[in-house]
Amino acid sequence: MSVTINFKTSGVVLSKPQDIITDLVVSSNTVSGITEQILKQYSIPSGLFRSFNYLAFRILWTKSGSTAAVTSCRIRIGTAGTTSDTQFVSATGFIGGSRAYTTETHFFASSDTQLRFLARNATGGWGEATTSAAYPLNTTIANMTGPLIVSLSMQMAGTTDLGAIAHVILTGY
Repeated sequence: MSVTINFKTSGVVLSKPQDIITDLVVSSNTVSGITEQILKQYSIPSGLFRSFNYLAFRILWTKSGSTAAVTSCRIRIGTAGTTSDTQFVSATGFIGGSRAYTTETHFFASSDTQLRFLARNATGGWGEATTSAAYPLNTTIANMTGPLIVSLSMQMAGTTDLGAIAHVILTGY
């Protein structure tokens, strides 16, 4: 199954839900060691984030075994397509005994360079109960009037298990 990116430049805000990215292909298990590694990337057309009232990333992060913990699972947004792009969200990962971790992040574009979280990060269907961060949570990214690259990365705590991403869905609503 190939990755599908659905988007039509119409210049208006779309009012019904639409899956923009539907990627059900498991990434190869390549994350090993303690450095952040990008597992999946998507090219986002100019203006896509501004075309919806709200958006949601739904990601299933996995790993090959039950020994090493995952230090972080990150969504980066920018123009370079590297770990130097802006960290949009970072989940603290999951413990060694766990084999999979789901995240759901809802957000909207509050300006051409700002993304604002509706819920900082929902894990397994539940949002964080508390956070020390001030609200509203805005993240400054590269200007959305040009094309962007979304990079999904993982960082492992050791070399015993290999990390992967099982699926990614980005929905605009």
